[in-house]
Amino acid sequence: MEKPPLLSKPTSRFEETKMARLLFWPFKPTALLVKVSIIVNIFFGLILLAAVGFWAFERIHLRNALEIHNVLEQRTAAYKNATTLVLRDGKTLHKPLSMPQYIANIEQINYSKCPTDFRLAWIDYVHACEAEKQASTLSADVIAVIELLHSLDPSGLKNKQDADSRLQQAGFNLERVAVRYGFTFTNSQ
Repeated sequence: MEKPPLLSKPTSRFEETKMARLLFWPFKPTALLVKVSIIVNIFFGLILLAAVGFWAFERIHLRNALEIHNVLEQRTAAYKNATTLVLRDGKTLHKPLSMPQYIANIEQINYSKCPTDFRLAWIDYVHACEAEKQASTLSADVIAVIELLHSLDPSGLKNKQDADSRLQQAGFNLERVAVRYGFTFTNSQ
C-alpha cells in the first residue's frame, strides 16, 4: 500500500483552508487571542503615531531655531555695520553706535518665518531701539539747552533713562525667547 504524500494537493476550498490553518496557525483563534491581537496592534500603532509626532515636532522646532538664528546673525551684522567705519584703504575703525543706521539695518531684517513669540519680541526690540534713538536725539537737544541756560532739566534725562531701560528689557526678552529655542549667548552678542 502506497503512503499518501505528506502535503497533497487540496481537493476543495474547505481542505485548503484547513491545511492553511494547520500549516500556519498552530492553534485555534479564540476570542481572547483576537482581543490581545487587537490590543497589541493598537499599542504599536500608538507608538508609531507618537514617533511620527515627535519627529514632526523636532523638525518644526529645528526650522524655528534656524530662522531665529538667521535673524540674530543679521542683527549682529547690523550692529557691526553701525559701529564700524571702513576707510578707503580697506582699514576699519570702530566708532560709537550709529542708532539711525542700526535701526535702518534691523528694520530690513525679515523675521516673518520665525515663531510668533519671537516675532513679538523682535517687534518690541525694534520699537525700543526707535524709542532709544528718539530719546538720544531729545537728550542731545536738552543738553544743548542746558548748556545755554546753565540749568538742569531732569525730564530729558529721565526720558533717556527710560528708553535705555526699555531697550535693555526688550533685548533681554528677545534673548529669553531665543534661549527657549536652544540658543546660548555670550557677552559679545
